[in-house]
Amino acid sequence: MGEFVSPPTDMMSQDEIYALSSRANNVTRLTFGNDPARILKEMIESGRITKLSKNSMLVLKQNFLQNGRSVKRIGLICSLNLGEGNDQLIPHESTIREYVEKRKEFLRKTGAQTEPVFIAVPGAEIESYLNKIADGVGKLFSFLDSARVENTIYLLDDESRMQEIIKFLEGFRGIIADGHHRVKALTEFNREREGNGQMDLPLFSYITSLDSPSMSISGIHRLVRNGGEDVLKRINSGFRMNKLETPRLDGNVVLYDGNYREIVPSLDTLKLIRDSGAYPETPADYSHFAMHGQSMEAVNGDDGKETDYTPYEMRAVEEVDRGNANVALLMPPWKKEVFTKVVSSGRILPPKSTFFSPKIFAGIALSIEEEDTDFRR
Repeated sequence: MGEFVSPPTDMMSQDEIYALSSRANNVTRLTFGNDPARILKEMIESGRITKLSKNSMLVLKQNFLQNGRSVKRIGLICSLNLGEGNDQLIPHESTIREYVEKRKEFLRKTGAQTEPVFIAVPGAEIESYLNKIADGVGKLFSFLDSARVENTIYLLDDESRMQEIIKFLEGFRGIIADGHHRVKALTEFNREREGNGQMDLPLFSYITSLDSPSMSISGIHRLVRNGGEDVLKRINSGFRMNKLETPRLDGNVVLYDGNYREIVPSLDTLKLIRDSGAYPETPADYSHFAMHGQSMEAVNGDDGKETDYTPYEMRAVEEVDRGNANVALLMPPWKKEVFTKVVSSGRILPPKSTFFSPKIFAGIALSIEEEDTDFRR
């Protein structure tokens, strides 16, 4: 399994994607291959991907180090029926059109979902419940992923127990922690299927507790490939810049262009951000204002060609140092109470505003609509 799985896309550099795509036994070859339907067929026929014999759920237990201490997390991997007008999933980020189209095209060609959408449910009830449910469930396999997270998978295929879980989950609303582009792609893809008289595909999901001590929320750093001069001009006119001797991400966004400078919005800028319907108290919104000005245009997902994203601070710094980016905006971690307040208000943040960790690797399990897969393409 350790050879088959891969980090989520936004955790990988282009070099890592290329290296993993060249491995015959890695799921990245499927998700980034030129002919994914053929590769999927090959993986099924060779036995690299095997079908579960009956309707099932998976329990995922993870052990990892967080700030030097050992922590545990438990979650449920299953399929969710999105349904019409379903409001049990709460989005908090806008999407980038280019990313949605790529995921939709993959669905058209393969009918496959290779990575579960990460759903975090406020409170700790899910975690407590799953710890009780997991007693006596059969272990499938364990592996250590490249993020140094120990993953153990348990198979749950008892129909009565699964029905009990379904009933328990009915009363909860979950926040889409990671996978907004996949949710939107599947929703649009299902509309196409409905037009052809086909049934909707369920959403491949991973569900866990938001308020578990194991859950941390980081910011995703922005790399400005073009227009760095405009960003600096906007920041100079609407923000105060404090030079830092050492990098420090503890509340404000830090600009890096060879030097580290903390950027703090002026009172006028705070008003403009507030008037746009955004939250000046959240770095994701005021960094977005620094990049796009009053239009806040990329709230609609239009910044994919000008901006790249990485959850790794050192990778962002290296890209600027190598001349691959003009400017990096380094984002501080989120406080859970601030995140919950923003999301519960209905605010949709700019794309790539949060990074929940640890994420679930692709390839642990796959959801495949075999009847609809066109292997001739």
